[in-house]
Formats: sequence, C-alpha cells, structure tokens
Amino acid sequence: MDSQGLLSGLRAAHCEVLKCIAELESVTGETKPDASRYTAARFRISRASLERRSLWQRARRHLQSKVTAADAEQIRLLASIDSDLGRFTADHVGRWTVAAIQSDWTGYRDASRSMRQRMSECIKAEKQILYPLLARYA
Repeated sequence: MDSQGLLSGLRAAHCEVLKCIAELESVTGETKPDASRYTAARFRISRASLERRSLWQRARRHLQSKVTAADAEQIRLLASIDSDLGRFTADHVGRWTVAAIQSDWTGYRDASRSMRQRMSECIKAEKQILYPLLARYA
C-alpha cells in the first residue's frame, strides 16, 4: 500500500474508532449496565482499534526508510504512545471482565472514560504526526 492508500486507510480507521468511542460513551452513560450493549460496544471498539493499530504499523514500516532523522524521532514518539496504549488496553480488558463490570458499574464507567481518553489522545497524535508525514513522503 502506498502513502496515499495508508493515509486514506488511517483516516477511515480513525473515524471508525472515534465513532466506537462515542458509542461506548453513550452506553456507559446509562445508570445501569446492559451487558449485551456494553459487550457489543467493546467488541466493536476492539475490532476498530485493531484495524487502526494494523494500519499504524504498516505506515510505520512504509515510512521507516524514507524519513529524516527528525521525522524518525516523531515516529518513535508515536510508537511509544501506541505501546503505552497497548499496555493500558490489555490491563483494562483484563481487569474489566463482564463479571467485574456487572459488580462495579461506576468503577467501569470511570475506567472506560480514561480508556477512551487515551485512545482519543493516540488518534490525535497520529493525525498530527502521521498525516503530514504520509503526505510529505507520498
């Protein structure tokens, strides 16, 4: 996939993740947990995040041999953000099983808010760094 294809794919993936974040925000805005709604929303956001991460990795490999040292440093920064998000996500999913969510809805709502914020921040960083790089090294 070339730079333009990666850029287009990332834009679509970012839109999908943001849509899923909004959906999960709506679900966690409920006063009581609805297991079918939150499990479906979690599945969708996980799938969208996996697609985003796959495209990010492909963009990283694509740019690796093309960029300047300064741009490479920006890519390393993104890699660090993504790695931190991956660890945070794994901890979140491991901690917040269906049983845990059902027994502590308020705690899950707070944890989910933090998770969604981190995901949004990662997307913001990718937009600020990757979009210009992919356009520049097309």
